[in-house]
Amino acid sequence: MEILPAQQSHHISYGDLTCTTVSPSLIWRSYLHNSLTISYMEILPAQQSHHISYGDLTCTTVSPSLIWRSYLHNSLTISYMEILPAQQSHHISYGDLTCTTVSPYIIWRSNLHKSFANLTKSHMEILPAQQSHQVSYGDLTCTSVSPRLIWRSNLYNSFVKSHMETLPAQQSHQVSY
Repeated sequence: MEILPAQQSHHISYGDLTCTTVSPSLIWRSYLHNSLTISYMEILPAQQSHHISYGDLTCTTVSPSLIWRSYLHNSLTISYMEILPAQQSHHISYGDLTCTTVSPYIIWRSNLHKSFANLTKSHMEILPAQQSHQVSYGDLTCTSVSPRLIWRSNLYNSFVKSHMETLPAQQSHQVSY
């Protein structure tokens, strides 16, 4: 959708949700659930966007990702950028953050906060469930449950979902695994 200039969209509220514009991202936060999510905007060059701070939020650029963290809520989320080849991006570390490439995903984890998030290439085709079911890498396990591909950390008891094609409600309602 169209992103309004910062002065227009700064602090839009809806119930417990608050939207804050901090270039280059549009950030939605739920104060009820202490969760944080981001809508992708233009990614500034690393030298421009490195360590942008806004309140409890800090943005760190670690190629190939732009990472927003809330030190208040100990949450971590990522804005998608270019995915580097696995041999280039495998186990990139920055402070408490570690990046692991598990094709077709690039996974950022915070060792300090024991949280993780993942990215996938937008054009990447998801393999049928029977092919990608229970792909494992270390403490991470990937399970296909249409219409999503789910990464879980058995070590940290946390999980994150990668959105795929959304099936009509009557087809996808109460999918269980």
